[in-house]
Amino acid sequence: MTTLLINTAAPGAWVALAQGEEVLAHQVIKNDDVRGEQVLTAGSELLARVGLKHADLAIVAAQCGPGRYSSLRVGLTTASVLADALGLSLKQFFADELQAAAMEVAAAEAVATLTPRYK
Repeated sequence: MTTLLINTAAPGAWVALAQGEEVLAHQVIKNDDVRGEQVLTAGSELLARVGLKHADLAIVAAQCGPGRYSSLRVGLTTASVLADALGLSLKQFFADELQAAAMEVAAAEAVATLTPRYK
């Protein structure tokens, strides 16, 4: 199940593609005043980069906070319109949920790296 993740809540907005817990590709949008067309373009570029099409998406997810009102509105509206146009599920996530998941993955990788492997 491929998910398009959209985060426009803060400067350094980004778009990412994930399958399950694996991030396939991501792109930072270097503009403090991010617009919907930038998000859609970044999403299309990511799909092309990994050899997928819009039809391969199952979920569109957008960050719903915390963040600046206008920035959040751009991300949520773009995600909503895209999900509706493609007939996909729309999900929302909070920044702290994503950070917690990233910290869990980083901790698991650190433990795996530090654990001796005996043969």
